[in-house]
Amino acid sequence: MPFPPPTLLRFLDRTRLAPPLFRLYESISSLWPSGEIPAGSGPLPPVLLRVKVAGTPLAFNYIDGGRKAVHSIDGILRAAGSSLDAQTSILEFGCGCGRVLSCLDRNNAIAGCDLNPDLIAWVNRRLPEIDARVNGLEPPLPWMDGSFDLVFALSVFTHLPEPIAVRWMAELSRVLKPGGYLAISTHGEHYSGVLSPTERAVFAAGRIVERFVGSAGSNLCNTYTPESYVRNVLGAGMRCAAFRARGALGNPEQDLYLFQKPMIEI
Repeated sequence: MPFPPPTLLRFLDRTRLAPPLFRLYESISSLWPSGEIPAGSGPLPPVLLRVKVAGTPLAFNYIDGGRKAVHSIDGILRAAGSSLDAQTSILEFGCGCGRVLSCLDRNNAIAGCDLNPDLIAWVNRRLPEIDARVNGLEPPLPWMDGSFDLVFALSVFTHLPEPIAVRWMAELSRVLKPGGYLAISTHGEHYSGVLSPTERAVFAAGRIVERFVGSAGSNLCNTYTPESYVRNVLGAGMRCAAFRARGALGNPEQDLYLFQKPMIEI
């Protein structure tokens, strides 16, 4: 979906026309044919759910995006001296219909959560090997402290306003084991060209740019986050083990960060 001009976005925000127009866009997109379904793919969600998750009705793009995301996560873990194979318990925060989780090795303990109960209901029906649960817009999560070796959130912090994002980073750290990894993606420097002059000044000053915060958690709400802010504020208390600009493959041009939770000193 192309970016509308900032002046149009501000008008839509003031008039509150954006949410119904965005829902109309999703509905119209779901009328397009699914196209070719890749060989070896698992259960495919209904087209409207695919649009809500990935912004596309095309089966190939939906599935290919999940496979690329797995490749990206494994790649950034390897850059930090680990790998996906080394993670025995994995949580995806914002798992949608399990597009990424369904591509992982089933020998791992896999869990996922999402704000949208319709998406989680589909996962529970069609991908029962995933421990899928509904979360709220704000913490907490329904798992105990130190439950996972790896938590990842792709194209999630791109849709969370600053206060909520900070609280979720602390919560995701809570459910990580000591020494565990947290991978997140953000809209970074690549998107400076879609920002207004005022927004670019905010971004250049190291602060988050937020749009449609009233629709937090949905694809309508968009945030643009400088690298310094991700490292020093969102990742506070954790070590940034690896970073790849525009490295979150399967998610349009998003930066990919890997944080590591400190080990508890004995």
